[in-house]
Amino acid sequence: MSRRLMVNVVFLFALTLPGLCAPLPVLTQTLKVGETTIHYSPGMEAQAQELALAAEAVMPEIRSQTRQVSRYLGDTKGLAKRIAEMLGQPKAEASLRKVLQDFNPAYMDKVMAGIQNDWRIYRLADLRAGGPFTEGLMTVSYDSASNIVNTQMQFKATSGKMDAPPATFLLFIINDDGTFKYDRKKYLSLADEMRSMPQGLNTMRTYTVHEAVEKYLADDRKISHPYTRWFTEGVANWVAYRLGIEAIPSLTGDMTESAFPQPDDPLREQINLPAWVQYIYTGEINPDLDRAQYRFATEMIRRCLEGQPDDALGKIINTLGKAPNPDTTAICRAIQAVTGVDAQALMQDYVPAQVKEDIRKNQLPVYLIMARRDEPQKMADMLTRYLQADPNNPLAHLRLAWALRKLGALRADTEQQIRLTCALGLSDEDLFQFSDNDEVEVAYIVARIHQLCGDTKTARTMLTDLLQRYPQHADARLALEEMKK
Repeated sequence: MSRRLMVNVVFLFALTLPGLCAPLPVLTQTLKVGETTIHYSPGMEAQAQELALAAEAVMPEIRSQTRQVSRYLGDTKGLAKRIAEMLGQPKAEASLRKVLQDFNPAYMDKVMAGIQNDWRIYRLADLRAGGPFTEGLMTVSYDSASNIVNTQMQFKATSGKMDAPPATFLLFIINDDGTFKYDRKKYLSLADEMRSMPQGLNTMRTYTVHEAVEKYLADDRKISHPYTRWFTEGVANWVAYRLGIEAIPSLTGDMTESAFPQPDDPLREQINLPAWVQYIYTGEINPDLDRAQYRFATEMIRRCLEGQPDDALGKIINTLGKAPNPDTTAICRAIQAVTGVDAQALMQDYVPAQVKEDIRKNQLPVYLIMARRDEPQKMADMLTRYLQADPNNPLAHLRLAWALRKLGALRADTEQQIRLTCALGLSDEDLFQFSDNDEVEVAYIVARIHQLCGDTKTARTMLTDLLQRYPQHADARLALEEMKK
C-alpha cells in the first residue's frame, strides 16, 4: 500500500508553493558551475567559490548515479519482470508494472534535475532570526536549544499525473564564523554533505520497488493479517535492497545503511516485530521506533533468506497459498518448510526482554485477571502489557478499547483497538458477553464493531438509539455521519 514518505535532510529540498509561512531571503548573486547555478547573497563569494570547487569534484558521480537510477526506474516493464522473478511470481508482472508507473519516474527525474542544478546558500543568522520557513512541502526551522537547523520534506509517494514539479533546489547554511554548517557528525567535508542529499533521494526513489512488492503481497496474495507487517515490510524492503544494489552499485553503502539496523542501535531493545501492527491500523506512533521496525524486519528476512537459493522467496509465498491473512505462525512455518530456518525461534531476537520474561513466567493469564472494569487505568495498563506478548487476542483489544474510552484517550487510539477487534475475528459469543451491559461506551463500541464488520443496518439502529439516550455523544454522531458518505 502506498504511504506518505518522509525524508529528514540537512539541506533543503523544496517544492515551492508561495504563501505558507515566511519566505526564505532573496539571493541576488549567482555563480555557474557546469549545469549547476549557485545562488548567494553579497559578501558570500568565498563560500560560493568553496561550494563550486566541491561541486566540480562531486557532481559528475552524482549525475552519473542519477542517470542510472532514472534508467532503472524508467524501464517499468523490465523492472516489473525482475521483481516478479525474485518473488517467483511471473504472473505478477502486470500488476507490479502498474504500481511502478503510478510513481511517475519521469516526474521525479525533473525533481532531481532541480536538486542538481539549483543550489542556494543562506546565513544561519537569517534562519535564526525568522521562521519557521515553509516553501512547498518543505519546512525549515531553527532549534536554539541544540543549535540545529531542522529540515523536513514530505510528498506523496504516488506523484500521480503531475506534468512538472515546482522549482526544486538544495540549501546550504553558513555559520556566523563563515564556515559551512554540518549538523550531522558523519560528514567530514563539504563534499560529503553535498553528496548526501542527491544520493539519499536516489536511494529513496529505489524504494518504489518496496511499494510495488508490498501492494502485491497485500492485495494479490492477501498477506495482510494485522500482525504480519514484519513479513510484508521486510520482504518488500529486502527485494528493493537486492535489486537496487544490483542495478546501481554506487548506492550500496547508502542503501545498506537505510535498510538495516546498526549493531548498537539504541532502539533494539524496544523492537517487537510480532506486535508491529499493519500501517492501516496504527493510531499514535513513535516515528523513530516505527522506522527502526522497518530496518529490523528487513534484517529478519535477510537472516531467513541469505544463502538460500534464488527461488526460496517464491516458494515461501507459494507455500502460503492464497488463503487470506496467514498469521505469523503460518508464515514462520512456511519459511522453515522451504529454508530449514526456524523463523519462530529467530523471531525471539526481535522481542523485548520484558515480553519474553512475561511469557516465560506465564504472566499473561495473570494480566487478564488483573484487568478489571472497576479500575480502567489498571485495566488499560494490564491489557497493553498483555498485548505486547499476545497481540492476536481480539477480546483483549475489545476490552482495551473500552478502558481507553473510559479514560478519555485519543479517538485514534480507541478506534485502533476497535478496528483490530473486528479484523482479528471476535467470536459472536465474546461480543454477546461483552455487550451484556447497558453502559454507554459498551453500546458505542458494539455498534462500531457491527459497522466496521459490515453490518451497517444493525450499527445504524444501535447508534440512533444511543444518540436518543445520550445526544451529546459526539463519536456516535460521527459514526452515523460516516455511513451517510
